[in-house]
Amino acid sequence: MTSITNSSIKLPRYESFIYFSLWIGAVLYSVYNVYLINPYFNYYDDLYGDFAPGWSWIGRKRDISDQEWRMWIPLLIKLAPWIFLHHFISQTIKILINSMVNQVYDVLKLSNVRHLAFNLVRYIFWIFFTNFFLHFMYFNAVQYHPELVRSLNPWALYGLGYCLGQFFLIKYVVVYGLNHTLCAIDCVKAPPQPKCVARIHLYSDMWKYFDQGLYKFLVRYIYVPLLKSNFNKLIASFLCFTFVFIWHGMQTNIFIWAFMNFIGLNVESSIKSAERSKSYLNVHKRYMSKTNIRRLNCILTSPLLAVSVISNFYFFAGEEIGHIYIYEILHDTWYTTFILLFFLYCCCQVSIDIKSWELKRYSNLKQ
Repeated sequence: MTSITNSSIKLPRYESFIYFSLWIGAVLYSVYNVYLINPYFNYYDDLYGDFAPGWSWIGRKRDISDQEWRMWIPLLIKLAPWIFLHHFISQTIKILINSMVNQVYDVLKLSNVRHLAFNLVRYIFWIFFTNFFLHFMYFNAVQYHPELVRSLNPWALYGLGYCLGQFFLIKYVVVYGLNHTLCAIDCVKAPPQPKCVARIHLYSDMWKYFDQGLYKFLVRYIYVPLLKSNFNKLIASFLCFTFVFIWHGMQTNIFIWAFMNFIGLNVESSIKSAERSKSYLNVHKRYMSKTNIRRLNCILTSPLLAVSVISNFYFFAGEEIGHIYIYEILHDTWYTTFILLFFLYCCCQVSIDIKSWELKRYSNLKQ
């Protein structure tokens, strides 16, 4: 998929706008179908404590079934005063010591303070927005009811997957983002927050930009040393995902997720290698324009994106829910599968446009 990542291949603006509108429209409609599941929980016997009384001014119960969100956010709030106290004292000591020895030290500047304040407000907003949203969308509770998931229509089923993915992203945006911001006070470059998963369509980019700390660790301490030891790329990749499997917990759903990612990443790598071959380039140069090459690559990438997304359902929703998605995509009618792949095709096009915009913006900042 070399062509896909080539920012020089641009589509007409109206075509890009159509893809963007269709993708956003499909997302909103699928999320609306997830909202329609709510009546199932109106008279729900909450034996496992999946819900709590919501904010009084809303008058609805709130989904608290996700244990990480239920535990992490209150813990961060409790620790926040002590974290800021530590940074305040440590920065004061540094300034005093540095003034004594007459050294130049990169202390907090006004612009850095503004950036810090902006980031803190941003992450606090996401905490409140997510808690507000959980009064109306009960997708976390839905995943613990496989019989309900099996009964969903395709729009609600894939909308559920989208909501679970976005919620998983927000959790890590808040946790990684707050840590990155606090480390910046001490001039420590911590891994940044993940990029939005709804605008990434390649396996390689998903691994590179979601958990950048883990990605750099795998490349530096496992993948590159193995290549230097004369292991081929396939074995090096396999051992990286073996470590990922052990690191995240040796459970069946984690194994399936890691294995599917190993297969998908190497399929993508193989296609990239094939695209660099002279015969492939000659065929494209002779018979296809650059824009048609991009369209063809997006068509070929759509099934791989579907597998990538479903593999993640195994990770954050569990084995049984992952099996349901595999079963549905294999047994759906041909036109349902076609519609799914078409909207994933639109997602691929939107992802390329956003990546192209980011590269252009980064290039302008460097000048």
